[in-house]
Amino acid sequence: MSMIKKKNEVLMGFYAALDVGGSSIKSACVGEDGRIISEKYETPSRSGESADDIFGALAESLSKLPYRQALGVAVGFPGPFDYERGISLMNGIGKFDAIYGERVTDHLAKRLDALPEMR
Repeated sequence: MSMIKKKNEVLMGFYAALDVGGSSIKSACVGEDGRIISEKYETPSRSGESADDIFGALAESLSKLPYRQALGVAVGFPGPFDYERGISLMNGIGKFDAIYGERVTDHLAKRLDALPEMR
């Protein structure tokens, strides 16, 4: 089971979580009870740039967390988005157009090692 230390030194399982928005990506570790249990980070999402830039920003955000020890990775993405398959359906809205039709998890797995299950 994946663990993270809280301030009181209690160990618990956690998820590495990304909240993706048009201007920034917020990231933190979230306990099994849904509470944020780590420092919170914010990274520019580069949503109007190239696919490589966008996926690079996502990987950078995730790399700030101990994702290798996580139970999984949770990613919240604006829509339209095929959440079951992890594919962006945003097109013609000026944000994330460059990743239209791309499976986000595949691109993150290429950039990061030991990627746990994505949710």
